[in-house]
Amino acid sequence: MFQEKQLTNSNFIQIISDFIHPLQDEGINGFRPVDKKFDTMKTKKKDEKKQDIMFDSLKIAYISKMIDESPNTKFIFVVSPILYGMDSEQLQPVMDMCKRKNIPFIDFSNNPKYVHNNKYFYDGSHMNANGADEFTCDLVRHIQTIQNGIE
Repeated sequence: MFQEKQLTNSNFIQIISDFIHPLQDEGINGFRPVDKKFDTMKTKKKDEKKQDIMFDSLKIAYISKMIDESPNTKFIFVVSPILYGMDSEQLQPVMDMCKRKNIPFIDFSNNPKYVHNNKYFYDGSHMNANGADEFTCDLVRHIQTIQNGIE
């Protein structure tokens, strides 16, 4: 089962600084494309051994509270592609919450189009500009099918 542990968000400083000096002021509109090719020498391959999965129940509680306090907002949770894929068990707490709250959950983390496809990634975790464009198109199509009641 899951072990509970307090985790810190390494992007906290970036998030706070975006409020002080928003990316839009720089003309970036929330995305900084990395137009570089994948370099296998700079990428650490995912460790294949099974690791204990930990999640932060406080973060899940705050996400749940945000959803509950935003009744006029349509939420969709999305997991972007990951070069080496991921153990979907890591996503279980969020998937369970989405199911309880009837919120779409879109998981591209193990999508065969992207997994082990270096042309879409800058490194093991981040997509390059080509990958981001391709993923955005796929995501838009997927959201449209949800809105049209196809899925």
